Amino acid sequence: MFDHAQRKGIVLHFVFNEAEKPNKETLGGKALSRERKLFYREMIARFGHHNALLWNLCEEYNLYLDLGPEAVMAFARYIRALDPYRHPLTVHHAKQPQVAWAPFIGSDLFDLTSLQIGRGDIEPVVEAFRELTRKAGRPLPVALDEFTVTTAKQAHLPTDDFTTLRKEKIWPAYLSGGQIEVITEDLLDTHDFRKHERLWNEMWFARKFLEENMPFWEMEPADDLLTGEATREGKTCTHDGQVFAKPGHCYAIYLPDATSTGSLDLKNAPGEFIQRWYNPRTGAFVGAPKPVNGGRALALGPPPAEPAEDWAVLIQRTDRRTQ
Repeated sequence: MFDHAQRKGIVLHFVFNEAEKPNKETLGGKALSRERKLFYREMIARFGHHNALLWNLCEEYNLYLDLGPEAVMAFARYIRALDPYRHPLTVHHAKQPQVAWAPFIGSDLFDLTSLQIGRGDIEPVVEAFRELTRKAGRPLPVALDEFTVTTAKQAHLPTDDFTTLRKEKIWPAYLSGGQIEVITEDLLDTHDFRKHERLWNEMWFARKFLEENMPFWEMEPADDLLTGEATREGKTCTHDGQVFAKPGHCYAIYLPDATSTGSLDLKNAPGEFIQRWYNPRTGAFVGAPKPVNGGRALALGPPPAEPAEDWAVLIQRTDRRTQ
């Protein structure tokens, strides 16, 4: 099964402990016990040969039985010393991410985050961790793997309202420079992925926009460049337009409400660009590319259709000129 996942380009995310106290106690609780060492050795020996794989020390390390940062760091050091392939390593948390993850920011033991925010606003968390890890001298990929828009008791399952997930979580996360996973829980029981096909599509349409059209690894959040756009009052947060940019070269814009699209500040980016509209609901560009000029405030104009819906805009330089 893992070999098949690798061939399909799916990353294997191993979580070594659950939040519940009995699960943590099975391996010795906070101690780097003989049982815990044997378990880590076995997992690395059996599965460490896979290429796209990451180790997660614990789900909600600080809930029920709080392992504490010192124990988590000890576990991380042990795995780092054992794993000959140096797979990415992280740990998941409960409660406020900026507090729970603070002890690990800047540590060379951790290679990405594993954040949960529940119904919280995803954009400021992504942008805050980009800045916090950068200032600490070790910029990390900001990964969020537990979020929702539901008000139900199972508030970790993002499967109830795909439109709101798209507008308030998926696109704001990607266009803030983050990455996301989702908890689907019942798939191991049902063996039926069709229940979540809409969710897979929503995520893929956003990923495809970035992966196939722009150097997203060189881009930064730049929301201040967009002014005059509509604001959407959502279920979990209020969102206006998102901008992800490589200034002077490429600008990706997401509008959760396109009734007013506003203007993009290109005053410091003279030259020729192409503007294209992308439908986040279908994963396709719509209409003909439009030549536009930089060196000024660029009015985005109306979308090709359905202005009350969400739209994305891609603006790319076409000449060889730089800033």
